[in-house]
Amino acid sequence: MPRGLLSFLAFDSVWRAAPFLHFGLQSLQNRGYAAFGATTLKDQQFTTTYGNGPLSLRPRPFTYRLQGNQAVATITSQPRSAQPFVVSEPTSLSIAFDGINPQSFAQTLSRELAGGSPMGAVAATMERAQAPFAFIAMTTKGETLAGRDQTGRLPLSIGNMGFDSGTVISTESPAIDVIGGENGTPINPGEAYFITPNSIERKQVKGDEAKFCAMEYAYLARPDSILDLGEVCRIRGVLGGELAKESALDGASVVVSVPQSSSSQAQGYSQCTNTPYAEGFVENVCMARNLLEKDHMARISVAQLKLNPIGSSVRDRKVAIIDNLVVRGTTLKCAAQRLRGHGARSVHALISSPPVTAPCPYSDLLPSRKELISARLKEEEIEQVLGLDTIRWLSIGGMVRALKAPQERLCMECFRGEMK
Repeated sequence: MPRGLLSFLAFDSVWRAAPFLHFGLQSLQNRGYAAFGATTLKDQQFTTTYGNGPLSLRPRPFTYRLQGNQAVATITSQPRSAQPFVVSEPTSLSIAFDGINPQSFAQTLSRELAGGSPMGAVAATMERAQAPFAFIAMTTKGETLAGRDQTGRLPLSIGNMGFDSGTVISTESPAIDVIGGENGTPINPGEAYFITPNSIERKQVKGDEAKFCAMEYAYLARPDSILDLGEVCRIRGVLGGELAKESALDGASVVVSVPQSSSSQAQGYSQCTNTPYAEGFVENVCMARNLLEKDHMARISVAQLKLNPIGSSVRDRKVAIIDNLVVRGTTLKCAAQRLRGHGARSVHALISSPPVTAPCPYSDLLPSRKELISARLKEEEIEQVLGLDTIRWLSIGGMVRALKAPQERLCMECFRGEMK
């Protein structure tokens, strides 16, 4: 499952990192919300705490207990996979890691730091690690190290606090923004940082072999994130425009979206087809995301809770509903049922990504192939199962055009499996 990483380093010891962690992690709950962890540093001593999510606006008690002006933290949908991971020797460090084998990475980095320069240690550790990965580590000396593997499949950004007050590193740039940081910029694939209160060093330690994850742009990232290929909100609008070019629905009365991650796509589709866009649903206050829920009943409950139709927007109308992704079909089926229950004359689904036909080979974000509806059923069977009049997907070519990147620099393996 995806993991949100965050670090905060204030250059003056009068700052407290913990309150910033709370609001930063809260903004990363699109990547997980079941469990979180944080390590702070004060007087060369670590204090680490773990807890269960989701995080609300009111700070948790841990934010008052944790002292120090430097910290690393994570949030995830894996309740039994808490981080940061702490290594005590030979070099004491705490690491927030997204990828495979965090313990092995942490132990290797600890050994390398004991025997050489910090940037050399990072380079040697990254060379041995299995991609994809992104990490932020903190030592008891007050050093911060961070980097991404050469494929850049997992995002990581860096920003600053004021002119010269500190640095913030996060999986996504909005976490930098919401705690008052500035200039959130993606760390380049294969790039590493070494930061102390007195200096910032960056180095390209591995060659750029970018394979940016298309799923980040289609679904996973926040719409206000700035990733390697640009602002996610803008790219999703272009995905909607490409969908309109390929699969415009004749005679549609209104375009609605499955909130919130499909709103930009729906507006892009609406603009290209001159079809009115309307709010089709009110989203109840709910942090949950269906794809991150492992239990079937929990997914149904989340879909019901999140989607409450506005009858006046869809009553007696031919509705084009835009969704960003169809995995099992739970959310879309619920949306179609509820639209019909509020008087929609017909419901036609337009998906702003290609069919998901294979699990991700680099993470367990997606379920097994037997749970992927596009891998099991033909198009007309999917329409029947989900209660749709029609369903259409964006092509792989359309996604590549929207992302404006050479196809060889994109990871699209979940979309490239064999369709039924």
